[in-house]
Amino acid sequence: WQFVAMSLIIAWYLLREFSRRLGEALQMPPYYRLYDLALALAVLAIALSFTVFVLGYDEAVIAADVLWLGARLACVAAALIEVAVTVKYWGWIVPEVLALRKK
Repeated sequence: WQFVAMSLIIAWYLLREFSRRLGEALQMPPYYRLYDLALALAVLAIALSFTVFVLGYDEAVIAADVLWLGARLACVAAALIEVAVTVKYWGWIVPEVLALRKK
């Protein structure tokens, strides 16, 4: 799952840069900085997941359960932030495309 997380981090970083440029062109507030928070949460999720891997996941080890849950929660929080900021910057595309299709 770390490979998937790393791929998402790269995609999110690219999306951050595109959104930053779009925001500057449209003179929007710097919402793209929330991408940095999401990226930090994604890195935290990978670190926690790796820690669980190093400790060896065992049902009897409470720390592994807490770390595993923390990794998943950090990943979900990162994804929610990414989606919210992406909709803020790029949400205008869908209505625009649908308007063009109606013509």
